[in-house]
Amino acid sequence: MISSRLLNPRPLRFACVVLISLAGLSSLASAQTMAIEEFVERKGKWSDLQGVTLRLEGRYSVIGNREMRFQNCDLPFILPPNPPGRRNDSNVVEVSGEIVTQQGNKLAFRIESLTPRMNDLDALQRMRYGIKTEEPDDWYRVADWARKRGRFYQDQALLDEARKLDRQGVLAEFRKTPAGSLESLRDLLEKARSKSVGEDLVQMIIHERLHSQLDRLNKRAFDEASWRDLAATIGAELKGALTPLESYPEELATKYNAQPRSTYEAADEEQRRTLHRLFYIDIMTRRILADARADGENGFTVADRLRGSIPERKPLIAAYEQKAIDARMEKIGVMTRASLIEFTSRLEQDNRSELATEA
Repeated sequence: MISSRLLNPRPLRFACVVLISLAGLSSLASAQTMAIEEFVERKGKWSDLQGVTLRLEGRYSVIGNREMRFQNCDLPFILPPNPPGRRNDSNVVEVSGEIVTQQGNKLAFRIESLTPRMNDLDALQRMRYGIKTEEPDDWYRVADWARKRGRFYQDQALLDEARKLDRQGVLAEFRKTPAGSLESLRDLLEKARSKSVGEDLVQMIIHERLHSQLDRLNKRAFDEASWRDLAATIGAELKGALTPLESYPEELATKYNAQPRSTYEAADEEQRRTLHRLFYIDIMTRRILADARADGENGFTVADRLRGSIPERKPLIAAYEQKAIDARMEKIGVMTRASLIEFTSRLEQDNRSELATEA
């Protein structure tokens, strides 16, 4: 006769799931040393881990003759006879043993061995030695350890170190990001902001992203709307971009336009504000000159637009005014009276009275 249990496999499947789950916990616990913060996260599974040898490490709050406590962990730890001495420079220990049930059906951890360990900042320094500086994931991995540990113990020094490590990770990732990769830069910018790595690094990513947008525009036919949007974004996201300079730094502009990333990385905060303005000037110059006629007929309009948006470009403004003058002087004989009056009035306005009289 076939057993009813075999006819209904559901209880058997449930038992298998439980066994697999417990086996997973056991292998996780015994395979490596578990930090106390992770152990506390698994508090609901403590009773399931009875009989499993565990290795735990963390900061202790008190060690007596028979019992010790880890910080932020309410499970009592029963000391073995004659436990080893502790390090004077550290409150971190590693213990191995197992969870047992005491009188009153309360859980405790029976320690079989106890080993002093270096303090967290020294341990963090040792982890830094193993980081490959060009690998972002190495920086993030150590930063995650410091941040999780710092939050658990409310240790500001560890949290500060985590931010520094995250910054190095974002910087390494930035340097590995291919030029022109807008999607990667967008994701990296979000990561940099979420990790609070510093406004200067955030600005560096924004700057690179905007230059990548410029590279894309340069590969397409001129579209006024796209260039206008880029100029507006530069003005909104790069500090100082909308503030005119006292004079146009020709040499710096040439260097920056040739090597924007390296020039920007090497600049301090004040210099970057100047570079933001130069970036904006470059975009606005190209926008405005896209409408300039080769015969200089609309030179006054171009010059006025340049003066209104980027007054630093004085020689360029003067050049387009001169193009407009030359174009009109060639047509003096065929100009209408209204056009001639408009032209001479402009000359008078620009303090060119002698030329106005000649016209």
